[in-house]
Amino acid sequence: MVTAAVVISLVGGILIILGNLYAMIGGAGMVLGILSGIAVLISAIMLKIRPGEGTRGLRVCCRAWGTGILLFSIAGLLGGSVGELIGATLGIVGGAVALIVKV
Repeated sequence: MVTAAVVISLVGGILIILGNLYAMIGGAGMVLGILSGIAVLISAIMLKIRPGEGTRGLRVCCRAWGTGILLFSIAGLLGGSVGELIGATLGIVGGAVALIVKV
């Protein structure tokens, strides 16, 4: 279940970044969107490589990284291009999956 959250969030983060880069070429891109896409990618990678976070356990860590993915994906909705909307939607789904992981 964690792997599904990671993959969905990675794809979402990449689409947020690409959507904002494409919009920047057209003159309407937002740096906030690119930063939120990068934050989604970093949170997804951290969810994969540090699932246990010491002694706190998998559930606490999934909740922390899942919340980060969810919040930064919502911030990625601000741009409005199709790539950003699809990426942010995938990020929200990936963050929600990470939050509901049963361990």
